[in-house]
Amino acid sequence: MLNSDGNLLWIRTTSAFPMTTAILFIFIALLGVSALKIFTKPSGKHSEKSNKSEDTSGSLRLPGTQKNSSVNLKLLQSQGVKSLREAGLHQLPPPPEPYIGRQNEAKNLLKEEFGRPIIINIHGPQGIGKKALAFKTAQKLFFQFRDAQIFYDMKSNGKEPRGVAQALAHVIQLFNPNVDIPENKIELVKLYRMSTKGQRIILILGNVSSAKQAKPLLLHKNSVVILTSAEPLNLPSCISQGLEEMDKQDALDLVTALCPRAGFSNIEISKTCRNHPFSIVLISKFLTCNPNINPPDFIKALQSQISSMEITGSMGFQKIQLAVLSTCYKFLPAPMSSSLRKMAIIPGSFDDKAQEFICEDSEGKFLAHLHLMGFLEYEEKSDRYTMPDQIRTFLRKQIQIGEKSLTTTRFSTYYLTRLVAAHESFSSGDQGIIKGMITFDQEWDNINLGQSWSATHVLESEDSARICSSYMESAAELLRKRQPLSVAISWYEAALQAAQKLGDTQAEKTHLINLAEQLTTQKNHQRASQLLTKCLELAKQLGDTKTELAVHHQLGRAAMDMKKYEQAVEYFKQEMDFVNAMEDKPGLEEILENLGECQHLMGNTNEALKLYGTGLTQAQKAKNFQVQSRIFRKIGQTHNENKNGQAAIRFLEQGLIVSRKNKYKEEQGLILAQLGESYNQIKSLDKALRNFQQAVVMAQQTNNMLMEGEAIWKLSILLKQKGESSGAIQHGKSALKIFGALNHPLKMEAHKKVQEWRASEGEVI
Repeated sequence: MLNSDGNLLWIRTTSAFPMTTAILFIFIALLGVSALKIFTKPSGKHSEKSNKSEDTSGSLRLPGTQKNSSVNLKLLQSQGVKSLREAGLHQLPPPPEPYIGRQNEAKNLLKEEFGRPIIINIHGPQGIGKKALAFKTAQKLFFQFRDAQIFYDMKSNGKEPRGVAQALAHVIQLFNPNVDIPENKIELVKLYRMSTKGQRIILILGNVSSAKQAKPLLLHKNSVVILTSAEPLNLPSCISQGLEEMDKQDALDLVTALCPRAGFSNIEISKTCRNHPFSIVLISKFLTCNPNINPPDFIKALQSQISSMEITGSMGFQKIQLAVLSTCYKFLPAPMSSSLRKMAIIPGSFDDKAQEFICEDSEGKFLAHLHLMGFLEYEEKSDRYTMPDQIRTFLRKQIQIGEKSLTTTRFSTYYLTRLVAAHESFSSGDQGIIKGMITFDQEWDNINLGQSWSATHVLESEDSARICSSYMESAAELLRKRQPLSVAISWYEAALQAAQKLGDTQAEKTHLINLAEQLTTQKNHQRASQLLTKCLELAKQLGDTKTELAVHHQLGRAAMDMKKYEQAVEYFKQEMDFVNAMEDKPGLEEILENLGECQHLMGNTNEALKLYGTGLTQAQKAKNFQVQSRIFRKIGQTHNENKNGQAAIRFLEQGLIVSRKNKYKEEQGLILAQLGESYNQIKSLDKALRNFQQAVVMAQQTNNMLMEGEAIWKLSILLKQKGESSGAIQHGKSALKIFGALNHPLKMEAHKKVQEWRASEGEVI
């Protein structure tokens, strides 16, 4: 709907089942009154009582000591980190302790004279220690590249691998939390380059699938990119290091360091594991935490497990891992193994509160044990746990259907509360905006799975439908800032289905209009119009004039995009009738602007200028500076098209003043491009040149490739007019690259002209 400034607002659900009611309903259904304790008390293992080395039940203290938060800012501040935003740039964990072995491999990586950028590829089978060596290498390079240290797992060996666009967006948002992520891949890569420019960065990308996947993520000269992969990556100037089994003595030393009581069994352990790091570490930690298990008895059980499996060739390491996991799992007490299985449902990192609720682990008594046994990794900076992929894969095959169903319900409910927390922080403004986005990003894998589960079951139960609808209610603003448009559309589709399942017409109406807005952005105008028509029917039934107003606005914009200008005029006139009936006439200036644009596009120049003039007066009265600057530009553009450059300049200069004063950079770029046209018409070529050049700068600063391409093309034509053929050809080629990436209508025309220019200069084509 429209606010008092005439801008379209994101409509929030006002259904009969508000979000908080839905959440409480599910909590009570799951746990009764005890659910309240989990979400109101301090983080279980970080309470005053549990800061002791042991509590009365004998459970171990967790590694972290800070209260539950998105990042351990206090720890990071001790290392020179000043803010939540900066904290996101310094989340690289240290290598595991103790770090034993791989001395030769580490020397090979660091002994060469590095070119710039430094590109390192560490490759080998799963569990061989690639990530540990990557972190160790990064630790040694830290002081040369101290601006940012980032780790991102591409998960190519997992159930849900991540794409290049996700990795690019992740890095961009760490440097620029408020930036909107473009849908176009070329624009996304360009924004990635701009965001990291001039920064001394260490970027570790885990589980990369191919060189093709890695190439768009390679950084500028003053950076290090460390890539881990199963197979070597064929990249130029890349330092490649393969990893195989550990040196025999290093393997023995690792067992001894992690499990001193193993004694001479360390030889049998390392031999049985074929000196495979993951298997050695898991067995050693497991035996250390279970003094009642005799090492020879464990080895005998492991060898029996191995003998039942055919272990040959390249699959050896993987099958040994499986045998080790199976043996350790069988020794776990039933309640502990149940908690571990439930943790395997969590796809991303998690904190102790999440584990306590999802796994029904009162006071988190199993979490510390399972971490110390090696089933979980703990990262102190974020105070969060992760489960290695190979362990998660193994455990997901052990979980039973009934157990999975209840645990997934609890999981989905818990991460709805985390989404609510992120939304509330984001909505609070100031530093809360950054904190909310950090929480959302950190929990995204879990939030996304929680919503996906509720969406999958939305037609099966009203509980699932309520959870699904509540996810969308809290996610709307954050999804727009942090995720691609396609994700928001899929969430709205599910929320719409949920509202229809619940018979909640208020929520259905809200989801219809917001989904239509997303589809319009995606240029799916036909479906958007269908949804808006349905929304209009509901709004009329409910007597909701504000939604009717918003729907007419969207229908008008959709009709304009489809070049159905007469239809658009009708919708905007209906919208204007609503607004004129209101005392303060909110948004009237934007309606007049849209009507003026429709008349302009239909060729009715005088009527367009008249509507623009009325809209400008209203915008000045309402102090709507954004609409003012747009109307000044559109009046100038209309005069330019009528070859009246002098008149255009008067309006464009006024629009430039307004846009500069209010820091509307994109609007500045559009006005500067029009000024270039105006000065070109009156033969003031030097001024035209300066304006086109400034328009290119504004386009680059706002990452607007369309504006950049068109401004560069106009600049190249102007240079040709001035007889500067070399510059014209150079800029023409640049414009062609952008036109090609955007499939711009001018692509063929520009190609033909550049070819003609090159031929006239005697170039061989």
